[in-house]
Amino acid sequence: MSKLRYAAFVGPRPWAIEIALWDLIGQACGQPIYKLLGGSQDRVKAYVSTVQLKSPAEHAEDARNFLSQGFKAIKLRAHRLDPKLDLEVVREVRNAVGNDMEIMVDANQAWATEPPFWSTQTALSMARELEKLDVRWLEEPLPKDDLRGLAELRSKVGIPIAGGELEWGIYRFRDFLEAEAYDIVQPDPHWCGGILETRKISALAEAANKLCILHTGGIGGLWAAANLQVTGAIPNCPYFEYMSEPGIWTPEIRDVLLKEPIRISTDGYIEIPKGPGLGVEINEDAIARYTS
Repeated sequence: MSKLRYAAFVGPRPWAIEIALWDLIGQACGQPIYKLLGGSQDRVKAYVSTVQLKSPAEHAEDARNFLSQGFKAIKLRAHRLDPKLDLEVVREVRNAVGNDMEIMVDANQAWATEPPFWSTQTALSMARELEKLDVRWLEEPLPKDDLRGLAELRSKVGIPIAGGELEWGIYRFRDFLEAEAYDIVQPDPHWCGGILETRKISALAEAANKLCILHTGGIGGLWAAANLQVTGAIPNCPYFEYMSEPGIWTPEIRDVLLKEPIRISTDGYIEIPKGPGLGVEINEDAIARYTS
């Protein structure tokens, strides 16, 4: 990827330069980044990550459509003013897809900047109900700095607790792990310090017998391509977040900068791109069209 184009498209973060440099190293070596980092897996199970708050029936219909596309896992947002309505959505989706799809739930409580705000008791009650619905994990059920509350919640429920998507630096994730705050840490190379820092965080989590499942919430296939390369080098990362939402996260938006889009296979997995560097080629025509 010439002229560090990658850094120009992901915003003014210093580690965007680091990711772009990894791409250049891979190009020079003729190898994908994940191979340069050890190459732990060539494909990973995708979960479709949704963002809208819809009616239970609409979410169920979306889940059936995603299942027909090959997805075997889906993440739902639990961010309604009445948590009971969130539970209704999860129940409706579970009834719609049965055991053919795993379900993850994201409460988006880490930053606590807008309502609803979950109390410790609400988080505990929701975790117990979601566990009954066989939810794979509950994400960010409490503020990110409430390490004691997160640890207490973990000790009282069986459902895995996940978080850390917008945190940065290995020492912050060390604090999470030492406090027993999360079962699953979710760094994002674009936020946590770059590709090498993410690899260090994953090793720290592996030493603590925890999963490291990357957050991939950025717009565009380039963001996903970079995170896929890191995922391919992480032995304790069994899932990949794949943003998709009718009317919002469409293929036209996500893949416009790529010559070949990143797609899931019929069994619900994504292949780690095998080309050099980030493994993908830039659509120069799209760049010219949107920067002219």
